[in-house]
Amino acid sequence: MSEIQNTRHVVSITTGRHSTYLLLRMVEENMPIDAVLFADTGMEFPEAYKHLECLDEWLFRERGIHITRLQHPHSFEYLLLETPIHSQYQRAKRKRLGIPPVGNGWPRSRKRWCCTEMVDHVIDQEICRMEQESSVIHYLPLASNDVHRITPRQHHSEIRYPFMEWNDDCQISRLFCWVNGFPLYYNLTYESRCPCWCCPFRLRTEQAFFRKSHPDLWKRLLELDQRVKDQFGDQWIGRFWKEYSLEEFSKWLEETNYP
Repeated sequence: MSEIQNTRHVVSITTGRHSTYLLLRMVEENMPIDAVLFADTGMEFPEAYKHLECLDEWLFRERGIHITRLQHPHSFEYLLLETPIHSQYQRAKRKRLGIPPVGNGWPRSRKRWCCTEMVDHVIDQEICRMEQESSVIHYLPLASNDVHRITPRQHHSEIRYPFMEWNDDCQISRLFCWVNGFPLYYNLTYESRCPCWCCPFRLRTEQAFFRKSHPDLWKRLLELDQRVKDQFGDQWIGRFWKEYSLEEFSKWLEETNYP
């Protein structure tokens, strides 16, 4: 722990390229790091977990600490299909539309519950626990042009956004990670900032390469999508994408032999 004012410097990361870039930059800038937190959704690509292991080994060599893995008490599938809906407004709305009062359905732009419940809340709970022992400075990997992505947190610690302080829009993050021995982000299946294979917000090109490179996971995604449709029908929370279904997309890929 840093000796100055008994403050712990805590970095929260995902397996996305901005997170790796942030750790590399903070070590390069000789900034204090006392803990690194990773909230595991259990739905990351196998390559992402291997990348995390390599990052953990590098961090231990550089700073003598390991990445702390945290996890929500319930699985993604439970929150997707089984978690009770407690909001009276939402329960009434679902009753009116004939939607079961359980399950969040697929994440959508106005409710990315996977990020808030399985990542942000889990990280914040750990920060709150740390606050009982010492003061905390929490570092987040948001780029200089990500001001719109800043959301309220559940803890009371100081929050710092190093990329905003450096006026760094992270355009070189992919190259910087590759030069430093972390080539994951040149994988066409893993090009955007959405690290989970079940994420509806991944690029369509990524999904196409995902189908080709991980057929077993793609099959699991199609099966999961069918379970969601069986439960919620054609309502908004039952759609993986608004424009067309995963099954239609998969058939189009087969017909066009893309990629």
